[in-house]
Amino acid sequence: MIANSNDEVRKAREDLLRIGLHDVRFSSDLVPNEIERSWRRSASLKVQPDAEPRLVTEIDPEATLLRVANPVLDQWQASLADANMTIVLADHQGWILGRRGTSAQSMRLLDRVHAAEGFDFSETSLGTNGLGTPVESQDAVYVHGAAHFNESLSDLTCAGAPLRHPLTGRIMGSISLAAPSRSANELMLSMTRQLARQISDEIEVQADSHALELARMYRRWRSAGHQVAVVSSQIVMAGQAVLPYIGPEEHGVIWDCIQRNRSGAGSFDVPVPGVGIVRVLGRSGHAYDSIWAIEFVSQGETESIDRLSADQPFGGKARANRDDGIWKGAKRGFDIRWRDEADEITRQSSDAYVSVRRDLGKAVAQGGVVQVSGRPGAGRRYQATAWITAETGKAPMLIESVPGRRGMRAEDCPDPDQRPGEQTIVAEVERALAAGHSVVVGDSHMLSRRDRSRLVDVWDRENRRGTDRQLLFLVELTDCAEELRFSEARTIVPKVEVPSLEEVPTALPHFIRSLGEEILLRDSPLKFSSAALRALMAWHWPGNVTELIETLKSADHAAGGGAIDVDHLPQQIQRATRASLSRYERSERSAIESALADAGGNKARAAELLGIGRTTLYRKLRALKIDG
Repeated sequence: MIANSNDEVRKAREDLLRIGLHDVRFSSDLVPNEIERSWRRSASLKVQPDAEPRLVTEIDPEATLLRVANPVLDQWQASLADANMTIVLADHQGWILGRRGTSAQSMRLLDRVHAAEGFDFSETSLGTNGLGTPVESQDAVYVHGAAHFNESLSDLTCAGAPLRHPLTGRIMGSISLAAPSRSANELMLSMTRQLARQISDEIEVQADSHALELARMYRRWRSAGHQVAVVSSQIVMAGQAVLPYIGPEEHGVIWDCIQRNRSGAGSFDVPVPGVGIVRVLGRSGHAYDSIWAIEFVSQGETESIDRLSADQPFGGKARANRDDGIWKGAKRGFDIRWRDEADEITRQSSDAYVSVRRDLGKAVAQGGVVQVSGRPGAGRRYQATAWITAETGKAPMLIESVPGRRGMRAEDCPDPDQRPGEQTIVAEVERALAAGHSVVVGDSHMLSRRDRSRLVDVWDRENRRGTDRQLLFLVELTDCAEELRFSEARTIVPKVEVPSLEEVPTALPHFIRSLGEEILLRDSPLKFSSAALRALMAWHWPGNVTELIETLKSADHAAGGGAIDVDHLPQQIQRATRASLSRYERSERSAIESALADAGGNKARAAELLGIGRTTLYRKLRALKIDG
């Protein structure tokens, strides 16, 4: 590779981009196979050769990999004092955690190409390079000069190797030696492999101490008479009575809920959907590599919290008695039985979709017509259709207000008085009700105010006739919904809001199970690793339920019907895995978002409103994952 000029290699790379992936081949003497494969991956992802590295995050100095690797990096920095080389460490996402230089000149070289802490050097961002490519190829790689996909790196030569966890085999990150191309040689590759082995050995030592700390913490709390489990981000330690109730999915949900609710208190209670009330007894370790001792508790009718005995099941494993009450609409003569499918513990854990189902039952009791509103993609049709099907035993007819256009955006809402009349939609709904079908009208806000009122009157007229009662649910966007009334009784049509997925991350596991059964039509439930479920709960779901369904379909296909791991998820979700925000951080995020809104997006003005400096604001925007 060294014998070939940068010009020849650069031309080969440009040919690949110009001619296309399928129509160009290279000699392995010119372009090694591992480099060609990386080029093709980079080109297929539309990576731009002139892209600048992105600053994506501030680095936590207590990040596990950085903390473990630091002593090794210090040793090598001293050993390379006479060599014009630099050492760069990245995590599994390709984000730089730390670097070492042997001279001011070598550090300036890294600065010129933005190879600094917090910058994204993943292959998906910069293409072929000594940090991102070892993670993707899961092997060591030597990238000489113009073999870098990004033109700004072409004066460097890098030897990179992946960092594997010695016990689990998972890729934890990568390590790279870099030098000016004129002074580089392939011995760097052997040196990098040795450096990676030393870090891996150190990880193994730390893993042993981590396991010992888990055991010490478990022994401490178990001896105190508690029914406990001890959990870290990757490990669960529990006794025989508790362990059957903490599978990979429960572990993921528990960990996420603890991170969201963590506080400085020595002990605090956390509601965990599908599990129950979890009491956090204590913590050991660093903020983002913590070990938590937890106890499963149950909330009874008296609102007291009692410790579970070894033979007492808890959480979602033991169903509470169902409330089979009957909601009666006296004015309408409308009776409907409704079932709250969640157990009492889950209800008290604020499962928003349980609240939606309960609110739909109460709304239907007022007359049988309900406005179901929410943001685009929040699952308004799904919740409306699923509720009607469960309560009546018969799927409703779905009628779109604008045939062929499903899922209108808020900016699509026309002026109420200028909306076109849709006589055919009103007539279609009337025929469906007359035939005994309940009806869900999609995007009903696209109809004129007059026609929407006519839909209510049509339902009212049809349901005064026989004994069978049909339901009419009007699916609308929150920003476009208008108040409707029954013309005869002059009572307001009740409205139920469906929250977006971002608003209810802890309800996600239950919702995923429902989607797997009802939409993906699987014979067996979807299974997830703890890490995969945490990644799904960390993602902000800009496309709401629509995006979730597509994600589950692609992940299920990638997993071949087996358990879904992080690697089966879309890359943007893999890259978004992060510690959930604590209560204080959520409050801080809310304050910053309000200030940005008040300042019309002007960051300098927002910083002034908050009483902080602009630099501090930028740091908090990155740390709290606020777009803007």
